[in-house]
Amino acid sequence: MTAVPVTVVPSDDALDPDAYLLLNDDVREAAPWRRRRWARRHFAEHGRFEGRRQYSRSGLSAVPAMRARKLDELAQRSPSLAGRTTRYGHRVLGAQMEVIIAADFEGDPRPPQRVSANHYDDDVVRFLDADTSGLYLDLGAGLRHEYRSHVVNVDIAALATTDVIAAGERLPFDDATFDGAVCLSVLQHVVDPFAVASELLRVVRPGGVIVVDWAFLQPVNHYPAHLYNATPAGAEMAFARTDLLRESRSDVPLHMHPVFALTWFLAEWSRGLDEDARAAFADVRVGDLVNASPHGLLDCDWVAGLSADARERIGAGSRVWLVRR
Repeated sequence: MTAVPVTVVPSDDALDPDAYLLLNDDVREAAPWRRRRWARRHFAEHGRFEGRRQYSRSGLSAVPAMRARKLDELAQRSPSLAGRTTRYGHRVLGAQMEVIIAADFEGDPRPPQRVSANHYDDDVVRFLDADTSGLYLDLGAGLRHEYRSHVVNVDIAALATTDVIAAGERLPFDDATFDGAVCLSVLQHVVDPFAVASELLRVVRPGGVIVVDWAFLQPVNHYPAHLYNATPAGAEMAFARTDLLRESRSDVPLHMHPVFALTWFLAEWSRGLDEDARAAFADVRVGDLVNASPHGLLDCDWVAGLSADARERIGAGSRVWLVRR
């Protein structure tokens, strides 16, 4: 078995209220006393149209045996792993999950209130599944909707699909453990992306490929923290600082097309305005902006009235004032 679905899109007949609420934290937080009835109502009125998912109990039940075999292979490839990790157990909808945690991990491995759960895009799926006999690393995996037998999911939280709990700056694996790796929309959130880049290169075998998605023109996303966006050249430079990099190239995948930056920034701008200024902003034409001088727009209500929080999230830059010790 190469992969099992850990989450599924439910139907009216197959809705599992507990599995639905556990995966959708915002729905769970808003739930009144009768939580199961609330889950069914939310799915009927909103969830079905929003593409909401729920945990798959059958998928979760298959994970422990798949994980045990995967961790056995990992231990063979990385003999020092046993001395650098300990066991950590948790439950997800009654399924007992046994994972390993780095001995030097300093955080709280319990899942946060908000969980990152994303699909792989088609290019990453082809990359990971081209050779299912290999062993690949997914660093900062979050919750994956499918659990793959040949992909080791590393995260700082004990989620249903997490195999190893560790910080990306200090991975517990031996050199050249993995045949390849992915690190998708993670490095903008870590304290030391250069250390993480070095660790990714270290734990992948010579000739192995690493796929990295790194935010560039994106608003500040405070979950779990948003620290470093990077240009394509900057992203490559982070990995070129070591002598382990043979070559690199960059492109813009479809899910990072500029249209996502454009619509995201406009939406954040609109949310940062009061009702009157938002209405004026909605009437602005693209042509007016393309041909305008920014200095000439500063007195417009939809510019001057932008909230401080929105300015921080989508500002063209920031100024930091520092005091030396």
